[in-house]
Amino acid sequence: GECSLSTVGCGPNITSPCNGHGICLSMSNLAQYFVDSNGNPSPQEYGKIPNDPATWDADRIFGCHCDEGYEGYDCSLRSCLHGDDPNSAETIQELCSNHGICNHHTGECNCLDGWGSSDGAGNVGTINDCGYRLPISILPKKGNRVKKKYIYKPT
Repeated sequence: GECSLSTVGCGPNITSPCNGHGICLSMSNLAQYFVDSNGNPSPQEYGKIPNDPATWDADRIFGCHCDEGYEGYDCSLRSCLHGDDPNSAETIQELCSNHGICNHHTGECNCLDGWGSSDGAGNVGTINDCGYRLPISILPKKGNRVKKKYIYKPT
């Protein structure tokens, strides 16, 4: 059979490779877009040495380089925000600050209980990255039992 870019790794949609949210590139070209774990550009060379058995696929296997805001092998998933986890000793950009679940249909973080939007530095803010620990207020309940309730208190 005949191969085309869309049938060798750029998603099942033949008329719109990468679901219309990216470009289909060879492994060799994709290596130029490599980024490190903090999102910093770190271009790599792949397949530059002729007849190297380790990189035989450099110009034979294709994949998607997704537009900003999209991800996945075929660019079909919406990206969620990354932020610094305030519980971490290091400054590493984690998906939903490691305190939320990414909804890949909407591209929004659904924060876990006790976490909310931050300013990107662990303080309260408007960035929906789940990087702000919400203040905890202890409210009395009938009887001697106490119920924890998370209440947002603007500063």
